[in-house]
Amino acid sequence: MDTRIFVCTHKLFPEPGLTGYIPLNVGSALRPDLGYERDDGGDNISAKNASFCEPTGLYYVWKNVKCDVVGICHYRRFFAEGEYYLSAAKAQEYLKDYDVILPATGFPQGENLRAHYKSLHYIKDLEKTREVLLRLYPEYGPAFDHVMSCTLFSVGNMIITRKEIFDAYCEWLFDILFVVEKETDISSYDTFQARLYGYLSERLIRVWLIMQDLRIAEVDFYGTDLREVEAERKRLQLMRDYTDSVIADVITLYKKGQMADLIEDWPAKSFDGKIPAFFWGKGKAFADEAKTLLPEGTEFVYLDPENVKEYACLPEHYRNLPAEEQKEMLRAMILYRYGGFWIDEEAKLPTFLPEKVTELSFYSIRLQTIKFHEEITEGRWDPRFMYMKPHTFLGGFLMNALCYFRFQSANELFFPMTDCILDSAVRAFEEAAQQMEEVPFAEGYSVHGRSRDVGLLFAAAEKGV
Repeated sequence: MDTRIFVCTHKLFPEPGLTGYIPLNVGSALRPDLGYERDDGGDNISAKNASFCEPTGLYYVWKNVKCDVVGICHYRRFFAEGEYYLSAAKAQEYLKDYDVILPATGFPQGENLRAHYKSLHYIKDLEKTREVLLRLYPEYGPAFDHVMSCTLFSVGNMIITRKEIFDAYCEWLFDILFVVEKETDISSYDTFQARLYGYLSERLIRVWLIMQDLRIAEVDFYGTDLREVEAERKRLQLMRDYTDSVIADVITLYKKGQMADLIEDWPAKSFDGKIPAFFWGKGKAFADEAKTLLPEGTEFVYLDPENVKEYACLPEHYRNLPAEEQKEMLRAMILYRYGGFWIDEEAKLPTFLPEKVTELSFYSIRLQTIKFHEEITEGRWDPRFMYMKPHTFLGGFLMNALCYFRFQSANELFFPMTDCILDSAVRAFEEAAQQMEEVPFAEGYSVHGRSRDVGLLFAAAEKGV
C-alpha cells in the first residue's frame, strides 16, 4: 500500500528517516529552497502560505499526489508511537479498522471553541465562515454550531486517511475557505492574525467529520521536536527519582503496615451520609455544569483559603507554604477525610461520569493514550477533577506522602504535587495500581476509536439540532 505522510515545514529539521515520511516545504514559493519536496509545483496555492499556513501543503497534496494513504503532520507536531513518529506500517494497521486517524483531542483552556477563537482572533472571521458554510453547505450548520459550543479540538490540520477521503475533505474545506478569503479584508492584520485560514481550517475538520459515516481513531501526538521530547523525558525521570527518594520512608512504612496518619487534628464536620463536592476558589464557576453531571443529592461545598479551615487545618509549620502547595495538601486531606468530589479552578469536567462512579475507590479523568505533558503523570490522571471514597489506601498515601515530602525537603524549587505522588503509589503498591486500574477510560477526551464527542455530534446533526 502506497502510504505517504507529509511533514510540513518551512525550515530544516531532524528528519524522521522512516519509510513513507516526506518533508514538504510549505510556502516554498516565498522561501529559499530547502532540498525538500516543494508545494509550489503543479496546481498550488503556495504563495498564499502567509495566510493559509499548512493548508497550502494540504492543497498541494490534494491536487498533485496520487497514492493509497496520505497524511499531514509538522516538523514540530507529529503523530506518535511510543516516543517516536507513528510509522507508516502502524498507520496502515489502524486503517484496517478505522477510516481516519486524528491527533488526540485537545482542550482550549476553560472555554468552548467559539470563545477560545474570540479570545485569540477576530470573531467576525469565524462568523463569516459560518455564514459562508450555511450558504454553500447548509446541512452542515448544526454540526458547525455544535462543534463551536464544545471544548474539544483537533489541532494542527493533522490527518492520516485514504486518499479518496482526504480529497473529499479538501474539496469541501477549500470551497469554504476560498469564498471566505474573497469576502474578508486582512490588509490591516498583523502577521499573527493574517494566518486566519490556517486557524479556521483547524476548527472546521471536526465539522466535516460529524457529517461523514467514518470510523475515527485518535492517537497520541507530540507538539515539539524530538530533541525537546528527549530532554523532557529525562527531566520527568529525575522528578520521579527525586520524589521516590524523599518519600522512601513513607513507602517503607506502608509496606510494613506501620504508617500512621500524619494529620490527626480535624474539625468536627459531617455530611450525614451525603456525598460532598468541594469546589476550590473559582472552581465554583463549574457548579451549574456539575449539577447535571454529579449524582443526585450531592452536597456542594465552596471552599476558599479562609473557610477551608472549617474542613481541614494545616499544621502550623505548613501554613507559610505557597498557596498552590497548600491547596494540594488540603485537597488530599479533605478527600481522605470526607471523600467526595474535588473540582479545581482549572478543572476539565468530563462529558459524563461512569454510572456507578461512587462505587469506585478513586476516580479521575484517565486517558487511554499517554500524552506528552509537563506533569509527571503524562496525562494519565487529572487531579483537577477527582473523586475518592473516604479513608482509602490511596487517599491516605497521597495525604501522608505530600505532608512528609514538604516536612523533609527544604527544596523550594520543586514540590511533587498530586500527580507525582499518584505516580509513585502506582509503581510501589499493587493496591494503588488496582484502584487506578478500576478507573474507566474517559471517553470524549483521548481514546482510540470514535470519540464519544464525535458520536454525540453525529446524533445532534442527524436530529437537526
